[in-house]
Amino acid sequence: MSTFDAASPSAVIVEIAHTVAQQIACDAQRNHQHASFPHRAYVILSETGLLGLTVPAKYGGLGSDPITQALCIWEISKGDPAVANTLSMHTTTQRFIAELGTEEQKARLFHELSSERKLTAAATSEPGASFQDKFEMKTVFTPVPGGYRVHGQKHFCSIGRYADRYFVLGKLEGSESANRGSITAIIPRESRGVQKEERWETYDPLGMRATASDSFSLNNVFVPHEDVIGAPGQLLASGLFAMFAICYAAVYGAIGEVVLEWTREYLQKKIYEPARVAKHERAYIGLQMHLEYVKRRLLEACDAFSQDRANAVLPIARAKLVACNFGIDTVLETMQMIGGSSIFGTQFPHGRWLADAAVGQIMPPSQTRCSEVIERINKGGKGVTLLEFL
Repeated sequence: MSTFDAASPSAVIVEIAHTVAQQIACDAQRNHQHASFPHRAYVILSETGLLGLTVPAKYGGLGSDPITQALCIWEISKGDPAVANTLSMHTTTQRFIAELGTEEQKARLFHELSSERKLTAAATSEPGASFQDKFEMKTVFTPVPGGYRVHGQKHFCSIGRYADRYFVLGKLEGSESANRGSITAIIPRESRGVQKEERWETYDPLGMRATASDSFSLNNVFVPHEDVIGAPGQLLASGLFAMFAICYAAVYGAIGEVVLEWTREYLQKKIYEPARVAKHERAYIGLQMHLEYVKRRLLEACDAFSQDRANAVLPIARAKLVACNFGIDTVLETMQMIGGSSIFGTQFPHGRWLADAAVGQIMPPSQTRCSEVIERINKGGKGVTLLEFL
């Protein structure tokens, strides 16, 4: 899927991600079964420099553009989708800091990443709210001398208690609109008033069990001005938030590719009647063609995001829609190729892939939201966004 010359820096970075995926794949099944955070994977990601994937080179990072980031997330997902999902959160928040942060913030935060391997979790979701409709933020930043006091609850915070800091999205107290009054800040995990609530394992989640997507509350947490990233409303106005959707397309589209590769290899080792072999081959060719279509859509979305974010909504919605559908559809179709054995979770990975792929249907923007966005834009709608905030 690479669009780079084989010797280009970006191609080298993607190749590193490919190698890492091969190294972490052996742990994926066990991590899923036990809902264990992939500590070994993060040691490898740190050693290879991929934790600094989107950190500018002047601060010691790899300085990857959106296409390189998406392709790396795709490769990592083929090894373990849960790792890819958490890495996408961490690297996307670093992209936010790189574009919106002050020079002091970038120097400090990126130094902590490179020297202390500090991980950042994205804390944007909230209980009782949905990105399928207009999202009403209840996390509030109240101005006080020297900064803000923050109150709220967050859930689905991938990396959870293993993160060193949270990139928190909230609303300025008294603001009528999140689009103008949203505030983003870095809050260290050990800050006074950050209270861990239920752990991810408590929920017995369907998929992405190794992401440690914990819940926590913010109880009168003090945030100094130097930890506030960007001006009020700047993140949402910048269009950067859409990078999450691009990464989701990469995570869930890659599930379809690795399922296809694994099943192809497995079937080649089996002895079937010629008619059944021919049937499998036809199905495989059809899925392979669909895979190429998904890859094109993802690259189109990355290119549009890089060139003009204001006009990137449609290609990003298309990429997320087709990639996530491809992921789960491919798992279901290849399970039929294999037959009954595919349901044995300790011997076959299809159960894990199915559970992980199912999560892609609701990751923001959800599949229904993507379809709605595409329809509205195709009917001439103006100012349509992937996500809407009250």
